[in-house]
Amino acid sequence: MAAAQETGLLSALETSLSSSSGEANSRFTHLSCASRRMLVLTLLFLGVVGLRRTWDLRGYTGDTLALLSGRKRAYGYFHTERLLS
Repeated sequence: MAAAQETGLLSALETSLSSSSGEANSRFTHLSCASRRMLVLTLLFLGVVGLRRTWDLRGYTGDTLALLSGRKRAYGYFHTERLLS
């Protein structure tokens, strides 16, 4: 987490996702800064908790991903896939 913040990776990912959305009505651009950061952290740290793709969130019941992303509960499959689509 510290390395992602120190290197500017988080801000670069957030900027990239918001600028590549292509639409002014993109779901990502309508989220608050905190929500955007939590979603980016969720995607970034999937591998840390042993998940390889967002589909794996369907069966994920652990707390580690939530802690790493700054939430009480981790984002689920539906929410992350809706954002990515």
